[in-house]
Amino acid sequence: MIQRNGFFALVLMLLSCGNNEQSKIIGTVENVEDGVKVYRSTLGEQNNAVPKDTVVLKNGKFEFSLKDAVPQELGVIRIDGVNTNIFYINDNQDIVFDIYPDSTKTFKVNAGKNNKLMSEYLDMMNEFRSGMLNFQNELRAATVKEDAQSLGTIKKEMRSFENEKMKEVKAFADGNTESVVGMIAYSDLLNQKKVNNKELKEFYDKATDEVKNHVMGRMIKEKIAKFNATDIGAVAPDFKGPTPDGSELELHQSLKKLTLVDFWASWCKPCRIENPNIVSIYNDYKDQGFHVIGVSLDRQNQKQKWIQAIEDDQLTWDHVSHLKFWKDPIAVQYGVRSIPQAYLLDEDGVIIAKNLRGNQLREKVAEYLKEN
Repeated sequence: MIQRNGFFALVLMLLSCGNNEQSKIIGTVENVEDGVKVYRSTLGEQNNAVPKDTVVLKNGKFEFSLKDAVPQELGVIRIDGVNTNIFYINDNQDIVFDIYPDSTKTFKVNAGKNNKLMSEYLDMMNEFRSGMLNFQNELRAATVKEDAQSLGTIKKEMRSFENEKMKEVKAFADGNTESVVGMIAYSDLLNQKKVNNKELKEFYDKATDEVKNHVMGRMIKEKIAKFNATDIGAVAPDFKGPTPDGSELELHQSLKKLTLVDFWASWCKPCRIENPNIVSIYNDYKDQGFHVIGVSLDRQNQKQKWIQAIEDDQLTWDHVSHLKFWKDPIAVQYGVRSIPQAYLLDEDGVIIAKNLRGNQLREKVAEYLKEN
C-alpha cells in the first residue's frame, strides 16, 4: 500500500518527463522465489495508486514496458512478500533495479537524473529519520533515569539537528526547480511547518512549466490558492455551517467589530487547554465588540461530545460543525491541517492576525478594540 503521510508521503508524487516508447523497467530480485507476482502502479489524479501492470518473477527477474507512460509519471513497484515500495520516475530511458529484500539498502537503481535525485532525497530523509530515532532513544533513557539536565541538552541538540537537516532539504529543493523532486521536498517542508506559503509560492513560480503542469504541480497550486485566501490582509472566505441546535450560521452575517474564528474539537487537548484563555478574553471584551465563532472538527455521530465540551468549557459564543472530522468543508476551505488554528477578523471580515494564543491574543484584542 502506498502511504500518504510524513516525509516519505510526497515521494509518491514524484514525476518525470518524456516519450517512453522504448523504455523499460528491468528488475533483478535476490532471495525471492520464481512465480511471485510483481505489480506496477502509478499516481492518479486523486493522489491514489492506479494499477498498471502485473508480471511474474522468472529466473529472479521481472520486466515492465513503459511505452504507455505519460510525461512526468511517477510509479511504484511492489513485490508479493517483499515489505517495501520501490519508487521510480519516468526518465525516458530504461530503469534498472537491483533489489535486495534482506538488506538495509533494499534496492539500487540505475536510471536518469530524476531517479538519482529521488534516491538522494530518500537518503537524506533516511538520515534524518535515523538521527531523530537516535535522539528519541536518548530521550527515553534520560527520562527513565529522571536526568533533567540530560533531557534539556538532548532536546536542544535534537532541535538543532532537525533545523540543520531541514535547511539541507530546503537547499536541495531550491537547487532543483526543474525537477518534481524539488517540489516534493518543498511540500514535505510545508507539511512539517518548516517553510511558509510565501516561500512555497516563490519556489513554485521558479519551477519549470513541465513541473507545474503535472499532478503534483496542480496540487501545490491549489494549496497556494487556499493559503492565499487566508493570508493576513485577505478577506476571510465566507462559510455556512450547522449550529448545535440545527440552525445555520453564516460567517459574514455574524461578524462583530472583532471576530475570532477558532478551529477546534472536543478531542483536541491543546484546544481544550487554550479554551479558558479565550473564555477569559471573551468575557472581558465581548461588550466592546469581541466575538468568537467556534468551528469544530468533531467526528460524525459525536455531536453530543461536541455539545458537552461547549458546556463544560463554558464556550458561550457561536458554534458550527459539519461533524466531518478533517473533511469538514469549512476546515478544507481554510486549508486547516492542524488545530487549534484561529483567524482574527475585523468587522469587514479582513484577516488581521492568525494563530495568536495566550497573552498574545489578549494583547491584540485589547489593542485593536482600543484603537477602533
